Amino acid sequence: MFRYISVKTDTGKIIALKFKPSNTIRSVKFKIQDKEHIPFDHQDLIFNGKVLENIHTLENLNIKEQSTITVTGRSVEMLKLHVFTFMGKTISLSLYPTCTIADVKNKIKCVEDIPCEEQVLIFGERVLGDRDTLFDYYIIRDASLTLMRKSRGPEININVLDIGETVRVEVIPSETIGSIKARLKYKSEIRSHEWELIFNGMVLHDNDTLADRHINKESELLLMRVLTRDVDISIWTPTEKRFTLEVRPSNTIRDVKSKIQDKLGIPRSYRRLIFRGKHLDDSVTLVEYHIEEEDELQLKFDD
Repeated sequence: MFRYISVKTDTGKIIALKFKPSNTIRSVKFKIQDKEHIPFDHQDLIFNGKVLENIHTLENLNIKEQSTITVTGRSVEMLKLHVFTFMGKTISLSLYPTCTIADVKNKIKCVEDIPCEEQVLIFGERVLGDRDTLFDYYIIRDASLTLMRKSRGPEININVLDIGETVRVEVIPSETIGSIKARLKYKSEIRSHEWELIFNGMVLHDNDTLADRHINKESELLLMRVLTRDVDISIWTPTEKRFTLEVRPSNTIRDVKSKIQDKLGIPRSYRRLIFRGKHLDDSVTLVEYHIEEEDELQLKFDD
């Protein structure tokens, strides 16, 4: 069952956070990072005059509904970044680690007058997503980014029946339905596995391309919700990194380990999962362990 605590920042701002008693202080810091863009490792959380350690849970610390925690942020220095543009020019920008890639694109727009939607930023041979921060990508002082320009392709209309919204999406004929659904996630907070795209009365398979289905400029598609019971849980690695995994309550621990193998490439036999201090058995399901939305599991590697 979710509850709410209040978090008071250095500026006097008070934010409400949804939590479970089993959440750790570390996970609370990540929630604050998501809301206030204060890097989790630059936060100190204080309750009843004591600085809280990452490993403790709210329940351990007797932090309950309507409790107030104070967050103090250690000073964060600005980063100087270098951006190599597609015109052969290098520009320098000063930004905070908590700035998003969208913020970086806005800075570039102000300096070079290149529309944000036509910019693609690359770091370490990886295209950067607008909603992630420099901190998320481990981009540090004097790092170099590459700016490429995105060509404008034809647009199609997608009617989202559930919310009565029409979304225009730039596409190329060779693009797959799965790719378009993944991009819709960033436009409308739509998770791709929860929806089906329909064209001319036919549900489109994720591997189909637009050319396969004769979908052209100004074609209209319908996006319809699929009933699902998937939930998100957090996995903490031995190196203190966190990632989110989509699972179903009926999944066994063995299924979860297989999903982790797909994500990390580590054989299932070398991993153990722990929940609330208990080692989990491969043959037992998440629902049997009462593992629910936003619960946290610890990943341990066998010696």
